[in-house]
Amino acid sequence: MMTMRARILRDTQTARDDYGHKGPPTPEVIGETPCRIWYSSGYLATRSQSTVSVRDLIMVVPLGTDLKVGDKIDSVWDRRDRELFSKLKIETLLRRANHIECKVGENA
Repeated sequence: MMTMRARILRDTQTARDDYGHKGPPTPEVIGETPCRIWYSSGYLATRSQSTVSVRDLIMVVPLGTDLKVGDKIDSVWDRRDRELFSKLKIETLLRRANHIECKVGENA
């Protein structure tokens, strides 16, 4: 059940400078979609003298949602309009039979 909503941004480059080079990317809102987002159970990564807990942030959206790797998620909020996450970036996409799973990174 997708009880959260996400605002998705995509960088567009429409401006060109005097020499014909592309200008800086401009984020454009491409839509809002229902979603569900959570941290995976994670694992422990051990290196010589340190151990780190690694958790992935997973997001599920409906099949047919216009998403690409590299798109940004401006914010995710719940039914009561409380912001849960902000400034995320889509790292991987996996299309399933009835939804799309995304691994997202923080602080995009």
